[in-house]
Amino acid sequence: MEVNRRSEGWMLRCYTNESEGNHIHPYVEIVYLLEGTVDFSIEGSVSTMYAGDIIAVNSNRRHGWSFQEKSLLCTVWIDYEMLTEYLGQDILLFWCNSTEEKNEYYQQLSLIMNDLLREFAADQVNS
Repeated sequence: MEVNRRSEGWMLRCYTNESEGNHIHPYVEIVYLLEGTVDFSIEGSVSTMYAGDIIAVNSNRRHGWSFQEKSLLCTVWIDYEMLTEYLGQDILLFWCNSTEEKNEYYQQLSLIMNDLLREFAADQVNS
């Protein structure tokens, strides 16, 4: 099952047990695993994600994932041009991969993603 929510400049997608082959798109993508285990690939480098892990994928980077068990994975696509305009930068590069490094910032991001997804779920129930 795939659930989508789109607004100007961003889109939220949630996947349950649906692997996604390698692909490229012009958006920055934040990937958050709520439940389960997923093998996540960026440019051929594979990391295993567990519940609570978060990865940022820069625009135009080849990536994909494979579910290893019953899982719930959510992605937030953010328009690259909107980000560059908002931040006043011509080139943006993000580094965020909690499968390779654990620290308080990743814990804070995980809490923010949980709050965002709770709001999303509440909206889905009420609509």
